[in-house]
Amino acid sequence: MYDIILVVPLFKEKDSLPIMEYQGFAVLHAYLANRGFKVKVIDAYAEQLEFEDVITILNSYEYRWIGFTVMSSLYLKNAERIVNELNTKYSKNANAFLGGIYATLYCKDILESSNTFQFIVLGDGEKTISEVLAGNDLHQIKGVAYKENGAITEKIGKPLSEDELNCAPDPIHMDLHKFIKEGGIVQIVTSRGCYGRCDFCAVNSYMKKINCFQWRALSAERVVREIQSLYRIYNITHIDIADDNFIGFGQKGRDRAKKIAEMLIKEDIKISFNVYSRVNDFDEETFKLLKKAGLNSVFMGIEFGVQSILDFYGKNITTEQNKEVLKKMHDLKIKVAPGYIMFEPRMSIEELKENLKFYYENCDFKLYKIFSKLEIYKNSMAHKKLRSIINISDLPEFHYNFGDVCTYDFLNPKISKVFAEFKEAIPRIMPSKSYQYIMSLKTDLNNIESFQNLWSHEIYCILQDSIDRINSGHYEKGELAVNLVSFDNNFLEQLQSMKL
Repeated sequence: MYDIILVVPLFKEKDSLPIMEYQGFAVLHAYLANRGFKVKVIDAYAEQLEFEDVITILNSYEYRWIGFTVMSSLYLKNAERIVNELNTKYSKNANAFLGGIYATLYCKDILESSNTFQFIVLGDGEKTISEVLAGNDLHQIKGVAYKENGAITEKIGKPLSEDELNCAPDPIHMDLHKFIKEGGIVQIVTSRGCYGRCDFCAVNSYMKKINCFQWRALSAERVVREIQSLYRIYNITHIDIADDNFIGFGQKGRDRAKKIAEMLIKEDIKISFNVYSRVNDFDEETFKLLKKAGLNSVFMGIEFGVQSILDFYGKNITTEQNKEVLKKMHDLKIKVAPGYIMFEPRMSIEELKENLKFYYENCDFKLYKIFSKLEIYKNSMAHKKLRSIINISDLPEFHYNFGDVCTYDFLNPKISKVFAEFKEAIPRIMPSKSYQYIMSLKTDLNNIESFQNLWSHEIYCILQDSIDRINSGHYEKGELAVNLVSFDNNFLEQLQSMKL
């Protein structure tokens, strides 16, 4: 009999996101097993299982508890469906609980609306779940929320310290051979949290909820040991370091990053890797060394190219910092995937034009970014700030890419019209036929870059002109789509006529 089966309740879908192993359970599996508990993990998403597969597996074992990670309302819906199926069809009377960022942030809402789960783990789950499995009274355990006689109790536990994280056993990963063969992305997590206080960030809301305001990192030795193990067992060539913030705070964070790079080089671990970072974590010496060790791309939270908007949401960076770091990363030949948001709820037409201009001049021009808008999470500081300024819902709606976000109306009706036109028109040239042709050319790289620049410049000018025409009232609905499609077709014809 298993003491616990840990389940990722996200099922196989035809048009799903890249396949990834849930790292929280790799860590938790090791922690609980090290304390003598018998653990099984069913990572439905990583294993590409359907609902019926999960039910079949769960029905074939005996177990004391089922623990679900819940990252959105979709996970919650699936977890409830699993438990209800086991209880009604197979009379399992399963003891089940939830954990994860969504479950922690919305524990009260979940417990008020559902009697399916015995309790919810709040924040770090290692100690809390160990105590539950040891048979301790739930009333004496911290880090849980539960409903009793109609009343909901929330008891925030003490987050694991950095020393405790480093003393925990190495994660137990699933067998990754098939996973890698099917195109899965190998990940590790080397730290928890982020020291930033961005008002719109779900991580910030989560850290406030669990009273943890520190970035907690594993040692360089610990990180490289895990990478080396994966490298030797699976012969991996790339790894996604999935930390919310890899570099972390100040000199301590930079020193750790440099030490990881130095050890990877010394151990002759020949892989590429990507990380996630804040702009103000950039340090030329650190990133040069990381590049030498295999760093090939960085997701960096640029967010906006308008200083007043950055300030409103507590980014604590400047547009000049953004511009400078993007240039230096380009000089270092490290790819940057910028976190960039084109539309913001309160912005003016002038701010939109400025934001678009910054993106065009400083970022790798991607069409899908041009109609991105700020997604707002319930209970975030952004939601609290905006409630008195705009019409915004208190009931989140599930979005496959962003999770559960609140719908809202733009403050400026003209911004709303621009957004609607961008959202309808830009996908008409995704993918762009002329851009695809440019990328297929067997010619000098300088020629290709020139054509790319011309392509982005023409689209940028069409977009800015549309904004001006909407602002002046001389715009006819749908004309942006016509202009973009016309440009794409004409530019393709011009390129083809050159016979490069």
